[in-house]
Formats: sequence, C-alpha cells, structure tokens
Amino acid sequence: MANQPERMPDVPTVAGIRCRVGKAEIGLPLDGVGQIIEYPVVALPLARRFIAGVGLHQGRPLLSIALGRLPEKPRGQQRSTRGILLDVGRSDQIEWALEVDQMGTFVRATLLPQAPANPELPPWISQARDAEGKLLGWIDVAAMLADLAGAEER
Repeated sequence: MANQPERMPDVPTVAGIRCRVGKAEIGLPLDGVGQIIEYPVVALPLARRFIAGVGLHQGRPLLSIALGRLPEKPRGQQRSTRGILLDVGRSDQIEWALEVDQMGTFVRATLLPQAPANPELPPWISQARDAEGKLLGWIDVAAMLADLAGAEER
C-alpha cells in the first residue's frame, strides 16, 4: 500500500454540499440543507454580524445569513439573492437561509482537529479536507443558528 495516506480512526468523515461564499469554499452537512432558493431580502438596521436581513420565501419570512461582504444598498432597498434554506427540524420557528454565491457538488470530507481560536471566524466554522485534499470551511448549522438566534453579549 505505497503512497496511501494513513487514516486516523478518531477523525469523523462527513457528507455535505459544497458551495462558494465570496472567495471561500464552504461545506454544509446534508442534514442541515433544506433546499436551494432565490428570494428577496431587505437589510435590517443595526442587525448583528452575519444577519443580512429579512427575506421572504413562499409567503413566509426568513432571516438571511451572509458570511461574505454584502453589496452597498441604500437602507430599506430590496435585493435578490440565492441561498440554501436551512433545515432546522422545526416548522414553528422562523426559517433561516444561508446566502451563497455559487452552488457546488456533494462532498465527503474529513473534519480536522479544531485549530486555535481565530477572532475573525465564529466558533461554528471549522475546517475539513475533501477526498482530493482540498481544504474547505465546514459549517455546524445547529451551532450557527443557536449563536445567531441567541442574545448578543454587549
């Protein structure tokens, strides 16, 4: 078995969907992905980091999450975006969507050990390596939604 990378038994392998947000490639676990949608969104004044605004999909409001930079729009002006409707498992809560610039393919990846805290990244983004050895950011959807729905510390 020459030139085969050694597999570490304690490292979890995950399945998800790969997408691009700005220049970053990210992956979301399949169980966190509802469907790919296009929807209108209006920015919220004084919204916390990563909350891009309020959107509407099939007559229901949703909160739109943007990990990348947003285009400058005058306050209150609507824009259209594409995103992934996140599957949070409960229909009685507001829906959430993650804005993406480009959809990719299904991916199997190995989660990497947690790196030292990076103040630029939230704790719910970790790293994973796909079968070709490429790194991508891996989103823990449940932790992201818990963080964004929680009260912000002042």
